[in-house]
Amino acid sequence: MAAAAPAPAAGSCQGVHPSQAELETAAQAAERAAEKTGEEAQAPARATAADDDGDGGEEAVDGDDLAGFLDLLEQQLALGDDDNNALLPQPGREPVLPSLDLAGVAQLIQSGRARRIITMCGAGISVSAGIPDFRTPGTGLYSQLERFGLPEPEAVFSIGFFKHNPKPFHMLAKELFPGNYKPTPAHYFIKLLHDKGLLLRAFTQ
Repeated sequence: MAAAAPAPAAGSCQGVHPSQAELETAAQAAERAAEKTGEEAQAPARATAADDDGDGGEEAVDGDDLAGFLDLLEQQLALGDDDNNALLPQPGREPVLPSLDLAGVAQLIQSGRARRIITMCGAGISVSAGIPDFRTPGTGLYSQLERFGLPEPEAVFSIGFFKHNPKPFHMLAKELFPGNYKPTPAHYFIKLLHDKGLLLRAFTQ
């Protein structure tokens, strides 16, 4: 037994054939909606591509964004200056640093308020001793490793490459062996913090 066809809803246009003009208008509206949807879908991809532009894949920082970040940092740390004019301090908080330089850091340490100090250092603190950093063109360690004919500079630190050819690592280790270079002021500063019982952690590259 065949099912009865449902009755047309009130106000429906069943049985009414649209004109050619109405069909064209509807088609144009559909095309515009499809184009809008496509543009919205492509916008994130364009934004991602723009973010990927730049040297080394690093995202460019807008000046306004950097200023906003510095303002936020000053608020969170309640930083001030030598004239005790607070740089956007939080209400009720005393500035942590009297000035944003080494003199301000030294004054904070001398005040006795900094008792658990953390240092974060890279290869740059050894450059003044004659030890190259890693990536400076021409003088960096990776540039100097070109004479070893490595597939890539990082291979000298690879255990797989070492098993295949240990000579480049041995030559590099001999050049950088402890005792060939004197500590820099940065090294002495970290050692002094340790001797005074103020060094909590020393993070290094």
